Amino acid sequence: MKFGIDVSKWQGNFNMQRAKSEGVEFAIIRAACHTVKDSEFEDNFVKAEKAGIHTGAYIYAMDETPESAIATAKWLHEHCLKGKKFDFPIYYDVEDNKIIGTGKKNIIATVKAFCSTLEKLGYFVGVYASLSQFKTNLDSPDIKKYTAWVAAWQQNNPVNLDGFSIGLWQFGGEINPLRSTKIAGVTCDQDYAFIDFPSLIKLTGRNGYKGVKK
Repeated sequence: MKFGIDVSKWQGNFNMQRAKSEGVEFAIIRAACHTVKDSEFEDNFVKAEKAGIHTGAYIYAMDETPESAIATAKWLHEHCLKGKKFDFPIYYDVEDNKIIGTGKKNIIATVKAFCSTLEKLGYFVGVYASLSQFKTNLDSPDIKKYTAWVAAWQQNNPVNLDGFSIGLWQFGGEINPLRSTKIAGVTCDQDYAFIDFPSLIKLTGRNGYKGVKK
């Protein structure tokens, strides 16, 4: 089990080297909020690489239709991911009311559209949401095929969801039952990884790792 964080512009000029010295092994970096690139994405990516921290990325979803999600996935590839290597998944963050408010059937279709589009572009894709969202609006075979990153801050024990492959558990942020809320002197969302994503992603040649044979 690896320990990691997720960061965005809200952590400011984040000290990845200090985070590494405090035991951080991976960072899921916010690439964008919808189609607005996170102002710290490029710097956070470079600093994590230099510090020897594994990297993944996420996009805060605001798509209200499958058509919008397809366009967003293509935008993300072109403006944020292309030319980089990530050894953790690329996640679609499903928490904003713009998507949650559209109803279960449309939510599933929208998430599926984003994930399948990005997958076709060569990425190892996952879905981020709260435990309650996975149990309700995301409870579908179309979503269960993707690795789950589950936010559950009030729990002392790892989450369990029937039929989902839980790769990451976000166990704390401003509230943290397991550790200090701060990493490198800044309040950070914190995570445990239950899957060896670097080996899996490199083995399958996803996320920029091409030509790697099984």
